[in-house]
Amino acid sequence: MSTLSKLSNLFSIIIQKKKLSPKLLILLVLFLGTILLFAPHQYWERQKTLTNYQEEGSAVSRVGLVKAGLEMWKDHPVFGVGQRNFKYVCPNYYHGPGTNTRVAHNTYIEILAEGGICTFVIYIFLIFSIARKLRLLRKYAPVEIDGFAVRDMAIILEITLYGFWCIHSVFLNKAYYVAPYFFYAMSVALESIVRSNGMLLKK
Repeated sequence: MSTLSKLSNLFSIIIQKKKLSPKLLILLVLFLGTILLFAPHQYWERQKTLTNYQEEGSAVSRVGLVKAGLEMWKDHPVFGVGQRNFKYVCPNYYHGPGTNTRVAHNTYIEILAEGGICTFVIYIFLIFSIARKLRLLRKYAPVEIDGFAVRDMAIILEITLYGFWCIHSVFLNKAYYVAPYFFYAMSVALESIVRSNGMLLKK
């Protein structure tokens, strides 16, 4: 638990752009080193395919499905092919390996292909809006309100959502995944708590 606490502090410091202490830096190096040391043989075998992804079936199918999604969008640029229709339209654009699993493997491509530029812009606007709220809360909100750790909650939500936006959404199709929308609602509620206490966040 102590290690998890320190790792949490590390991510908090990084996101707040503070100086890393030598202890936390050493902990990060040891943590990553331990993961690599005990990584299974299959992990290293798959890493060898990074320089030539054509040797790895999963990578080939993912690249092909992303290209298929972009082609769908080009043919239906405004409104897309329709919600949850990617898997039905995909056979017209993709014929490579893994054809039994016709998903985009990328949330942004999925939204662009199924909803067109209109839905994509709304989704990106939502992301930037939530990211802005959390940044302002992290920087300017009080540390606590009536014993509730406002700023720490903002940091937790920010770390969670950036992980979802930058990693999870890039490699998986999670446009209809419910969990992040709860986090969006929590972000709005957190801002409302601050403003209801008469505290205005700087722009």
